[in-house]
Order: sequence, then structure tokens, then C-alpha cells
Amino acid sequence: MEMQRSVYVITGANKGLGLSFVKEAIQRNGTVEAISKSPQSSSLSFECNFDFTQLDCSDAVATGVFWVALSRKCHSDTDVILINNAGTYYKGLLTETDPATYLQLIKDNYLSAVNMTKGFVTNFKKGTIVNIISTGALRNKAGGSGYGSAKAAEASFFSALRDEFKSTNFRIMNIYAGSINTWSPNPEPGCIKPDELAKWILDTAIMKGTFEIADCTLLPFSE
Repeated sequence: MEMQRSVYVITGANKGLGLSFVKEAIQRNGTVEAISKSPQSSSLSFECNFDFTQLDCSDAVATGVFWVALSRKCHSDTDVILINNAGTYYKGLLTETDPATYLQLIKDNYLSAVNMTKGFVTNFKKGTIVNIISTGALRNKAGGSGYGSAKAAEASFFSALRDEFKSTNFRIMNIYAGSINTWSPNPEPGCIKPDELAKWILDTAIMKGTFEIADCTLLPFSE
């Protein structure tokens, strides 16, 4: 009997760490569902088998439609790994920040993860939920009131879900990462390399044993 391939659902897939997740999942011969709020980028146009969906994950209705469609393509017992990577980074002092920016940060960094997770657990029976949060959720700094607070809300949400999911077959892994070389095409000093990080996270996400990594803080050596 042919072994069923894992399904990787990756948000924020167009660039940076999300793009690294897509490449790594493809190398593992997984079925890849790449998601981004923006149209498919040229960086994500390499010739490999994966499906791309343009989707604003903060839209609960559209996100629900995505998961129903995926459940029709896959058996409900499929091993699904959801990577909540979508988000928007912003740095600005309170007096310099428009209130609409705070709302957008909540939508992009918190509600996106809420909607994707709800769609997942509603339509499938098991799997792993990996959340790319931020060290800003743990130790926020000046200029991070919007971004760090949205990430802290995400962390609190998944803390509650871990208790809710005790008797289920869903695992939750929260990654609190420091500076990642995400946006620049050239390596930046003092940052985590996204390809290296994606490989380690997927290795950890698929690990089966008598223990699991629930919350992990990852810092560049320079911090």
C-alpha cells in the first residue's frame, strides 16, 4: 500500500520564511498548499507540484471555504501540518501610529491564525499546528506596541487551545523567533537563516515520540 503523503498548509508563502517552508515541504515529497494574501510571486513560480491559493486569512468566510474544499480533496484522517506563518511586521511609536494600523496588525497577525486553525480542526481529525509567533510577544520593546501585542494575542489564543485540545489528536507548536532574514534577498548579519529555520521546524513538527516541543524560543547567536 502506498504511504499517504503529509499535507503542508503554509500561509504567508510568497516570500521569506513562508517560501522556505514551501521549498522544504516539496523536498520532503509532501502535498503543498501555499497561501498568500497577495498574488503568486515570481519567487514562488518554480516548477514543482504545489497548489497556490490567494487568500486573506483574516476573512473567516473565505478561509472556511478553503478548508471545506481541501477536506474534499483529502481524507479527514490525512496527516495535515498547518503552518500559521502569515503576518505583517510594523514598527512605530504610539503617537506616530494610525489606529487603523493597529486593527490591520490584529487582522493579519492574530485573526489569520484564528481562522486558519478553526477551519483546520473543523474539517480534519488530526494534525499539527505550527505558529510562527515572535519574541516580541514575550518581551516587547518601544515601537512594537502594535505588532508585539498582536503576536501576544496569538500566543494567548493557542495557550487556551492547547488546553481545549487535550483529548484530541491535534498538536500545537509555538515558535517564538528572533530576527529572521525574511525580507532582504541578501544575507543580513545577526539574523536567523529562513531555510535553516524551516528545515528545523518541519523536522520537529513531524517528530513522533513520548514528548513534544510545545513552546520554543529561537534567537540568533548575536542576540
